[in-house]
Amino acid sequence: MFYNPKDLTAEIWEVDEEGAGFASVLIDTEAVGSLTDADVTHVLVHELLHALGFVSHTDPARFDSVLNEAGFYPGTQPRSLIYPIDLEGLHAAYSRLKPGTPPDEITVDSLGPWDDTSFHLRGDLDLGSEEVAFGVAFRNGLAQPWAFGPKPASVLYDIPSLTGSVTWNGAMIGITPTGRSVLGDAGLSIDMDDFLGRLEFTAMQFEGGGTWGDGDLRYAIQADDRGNTFRRADSEFETYELPGTDYGHGYVWTGEDVGTVTGAFFGPDHEGMGGVLERYDLSAAFGGKR
Repeated sequence: MFYNPKDLTAEIWEVDEEGAGFASVLIDTEAVGSLTDADVTHVLVHELLHALGFVSHTDPARFDSVLNEAGFYPGTQPRSLIYPIDLEGLHAAYSRLKPGTPPDEITVDSLGPWDDTSFHLRGDLDLGSEEVAFGVAFRNGLAQPWAFGPKPASVLYDIPSLTGSVTWNGAMIGITPTGRSVLGDAGLSIDMDDFLGRLEFTAMQFEGGGTWGDGDLRYAIQADDRGNTFRRADSEFETYELPGTDYGHGYVWTGEDVGTVTGAFFGPDHEGMGGVLERYDLSAAFGGKR
């Protein structure tokens, strides 16, 4: 991992290609060839955290962290996942502290109120012998949606009984940036000829009453015909011109509603589905069954 400051005398080394410097991660495939997948993931997360601005290593005697300076240390988290202290640091750095804040100005006062408890919404759908679960965790202004369920016995295209248009119906639950709960219905329809479909959230209301937005969201969906996942179909990662600069890049949506949608099919014969929706004004999870 290389950090490239443009000005060694700069008080703040901003990780910004237009600012004082930039960071990059290079992978030597020979160097990691003998490592397990979990170990490689650990190394990548370690270096990416440096690229995101975490310059120092943590003391392994005090914290279980991906940023331990040397070797791997046993902890409560699998090595392939981010540790709680790293998640807290990222959340604080990108939500509570202004860019370029010097370390000596990072205090309890500058961080502001910081809760150690979280609020959760959860939904479950019975598939018979197993279930699909989905939900959202909310703490300190950060909503984290999730969904999981049993792995299908085969890939989506290899189910002869699924023909024509196939529909899964269920529910969605979400949390706004201010912590308000949103409940609604979820429906996913997939055309098994081209694996294109529609995901609709309807009857969306705040838990305490009142319609959220205009009450519905609709997205074009593309299912992975060689796997068991689906995503929003009407979005592309594009490079485009920006006034005063050479170019910019980001996701461009052609559909009416904004938001990132990712999901998967669950159950031996794809009886269930679930996923997450992330928007600037709502973080939600959803699930359904045929």
